[in-house]
Amino acid sequence: MTTPKTIAFLSDLHAGSWWGLWPRDLLPERGFVGPKYLMDCWEDLQRRWPRKIDLLILNGDLIEGPQRKSGGIGCFAVSDREQVEAAISLLEPLSRRCKKIIRITGTPYHDGSGDPLLALDYALGVAHTTQVLDLELPGGVLNVAHHPMGGSVLYQGTSVDREALWSTISGATGRTLDPRWIVRAHQHHYIRQETEHKTVVKLPCWQLQTPYAAKASYWRFQPSLGGVLMREDVSEPGGYRFLPTLYELPIGGPLNPEAL
Repeated sequence: MTTPKTIAFLSDLHAGSWWGLWPRDLLPERGFVGPKYLMDCWEDLQRRWPRKIDLLILNGDLIEGPQRKSGGIGCFAVSDREQVEAAISLLEPLSRRCKKIIRITGTPYHDGSGDPLLALDYALGVAHTTQVLDLELPGGVLNVAHHPMGGSVLYQGTSVDREALWSTISGATGRTLDPRWIVRAHQHHYIRQETEHKTVVKLPCWQLQTPYAAKASYWRFQPSLGGVLMREDVSEPGGYRFLPTLYELPIGGPLNPEAL
């Protein structure tokens, strides 16, 4: 593969979830305003992104999975096959604009332990599937994985700082490469931390706040929606610039007592 000038990142589509992406023609006519809003954003992103993308990286949790813990409640379809077909339908228009596609495996609870997404790889022409990607670029190594480092933190900046620190320590010992760019997903929050030597990015998602997240922490677990481009820019340290495409959450007003 020639050196990519434009790299696109998408993750956490959760196709099949009542709060994730689901093809518009499969949505019920009434209700489900959340997925319909997400489809508006999804279609807008495809209009705004470049007509030619050198590399698309799909960074995990593309489907919701059967949701065994909830007995399938909260899913448009519990079948892996139907969810994968929906993900293919969502991604196919964009995939035709991409020279190469790489898929990063996500959470087994969502993407499946038997890798049902192999059908997606075939349909979209995915060139490579891996758990951790180290891609050599002219300015350094791009490291991509779905899961960030474990452990709870109060501030989002702490987690990306920890990722940068341990990548440097591990690289210094020669056990791994020392990446110039680190990209993670899974936590549904967009954040970018940059220095002249290293950039760490957490990707936004395509799933609204779920009942589980609202119960765990209504205030804290408000997701970021969208995708991220990494484009060649000689004025930037390392020669690339990260450009997020983000969308507002559909926040409603307070309940009017007269409506009760």
